[in-house]
Amino acid sequence: FQSRYTVKIENALSPVPVLIKISEFPNWHAYEDEKPLKIYRASPYLMLVYSKNGFELKYENTLSDIVGNFLSLIGLFIITFLAIRAIPKQSFINHPKEV
Repeated sequence: FQSRYTVKIENALSPVPVLIKISEFPNWHAYEDEKPLKIYRASPYLMLVYSKNGFELKYENTLSDIVGNFLSLIGLFIITFLAIRAIPKQSFINHPKEV
């Protein structure tokens, strides 16, 4: 899952503060002309970025996200395998009928 937002700034002589109303989280990264910008935490629910020409804000997966997703998938496969093994096998041997 990736989110991407583009912010354009016109006629700025120096970097201007841009307040972003998105919860601050380590996965958010800002880039101006492909160069990373520092994101400041204005509050738990706001981020602040200084830019002169505009920037792109991206939500990117970190290594811990990738490892966590991989381990979750392995766990899902193990649970599925164990659940299938736990299903009792039906016997196909004919048992004599009691009279």
